[in-house]
Formats: sequence, structure tokens, C-alpha cells
Amino acid sequence: RPHERVELDARYRVYDYDNDSDTLEFDAIVAFDTRLDDDVAGAPQRLTVAPGYTRHDADVETSLRLFEGATLGLGWEWELWRRTRDRAVSRTQEHGPTARFDWQLGRTVKLRSRYTYTWRPHSDYDAFDHFFETPPPTGTLDEAAVAVFPELRNYPQADREQHVAHVIAQISPCEGLDLSVNGGLDLSHYPRSDYGLTEDEGWFAGIDASAAPFDWLQVDAYYTFDR
Repeated sequence: RPHERVELDARYRVYDYDNDSDTLEFDAIVAFDTRLDDDVAGAPQRLTVAPGYTRHDADVETSLRLFEGATLGLGWEWELWRRTRDRAVSRTQEHGPTARFDWQLGRTVKLRSRYTYTWRPHSDYDAFDHFFETPPPTGTLDEAAVAVFPELRNYPQADREQHVAHVIAQISPCEGLDLSVNGGLDLSHYPRSDYGLTEDEGWFAGIDASAAPFDWLQVDAYYTFDR
């Protein structure tokens, strides 16, 4: 805290999923829903893979108290995925700026809002990686690869630009009663996806109520519409 009106925050987390599942061999597969490919010279037709990943999350934020009850926060978010080679993309990064504004109006009303813009750029999307990690016998790889549409992107790994905005109003009209109204907007664009999911627009609105008429009783109710 370099100043009484300024706060600096930094967070970092790492998640590691080490998949130790056994590799299974399939001696026969159904190709293109038309024929059965049997074992060829003792070689398996398909091998299963054990997908794993490591995920790194980090963010920094500077908060400034503008005036009594009002705080402005500006920051940056970063997310890194390292996946096993059986995925179309083994490494992706997503990062971007964040902004938030909190305003406490007396003791009864609090307004909170947040906006985030992130982008996930990369250029090593390979739709055929799965086939090279689960190799069929010699002579059938090209046939298997024909069934893959390279321009079709798996959206959790595809290039993305995203805008996310959230707002919430918390009201405490009297002791033992709390109300909140919240809403949000999510706009995603996949600039390098010619097929599959290219645009995604979503929003939500909700209301929450909590009442404690007695020391030993609390009643909660909520409703959310998500689209």
C-alpha cells in the first residue's frame, strides 16, 4: 500500500493435471460408418491418449480511492495453458486489461461494476495432432485425416477476442434484509474461425434476497435468467 488512497494487488495460481490413465489399444475400428478395419499385421488401429494440462493464472491491479466510498481499479489479467500434444493447440495465452468501479452510498446501497477485455492469439492450431498421437497402421493415416475439416475450430482453443461486463447493486433497506440485483454481458469473437462457432453473445440478469427474521432463521431466494 504505497499511499493511503492507493492499493496494489497481485495474484498468481498454477493448476496441474497429470493424467496417469493407461493407454488402451483397439484392434478394430469402424471407418466412416461404412466398414470395419481389422487388425493389420498385429498393429493396433487406434491408441487412446491421456490428455493433461498445466494452467497458470495471474493478475495485477491498482486501486485508487477517488472520494469517500468510491474506488476505481485498473489491472491486467493473464492466463496460460500448456496441453499435451493430443490437442489441436498445445499452448495458449489469454490476457487483457480490466477495470472496476465500486461505490458505497451510505450504509444501505453499494454499486459494483467490472469490465474485462481479453484476447487469445496463436497461430499453431493443428487439427491433425490427435491422429499423430493415436497413430493408425501404415496406409490408413491419409484416409483418417480426410475425415478432419481443418477450417473447423474447437472454440476453447481457437483465437478469441472477448468483452465481459458485470454490474451488481446491493441494497440493505433494514436490518435482517438484503437485496441485490445483478446483470452481465459477454461478447466473444473468433476471428480465425471460418466454421463452427464464430460469434457468441450472451447476457444474464438476476435478483437475490436474504431475510433473517429471527436469530435462528435465515431465508434465501434467488432468480437468474441466462441467455
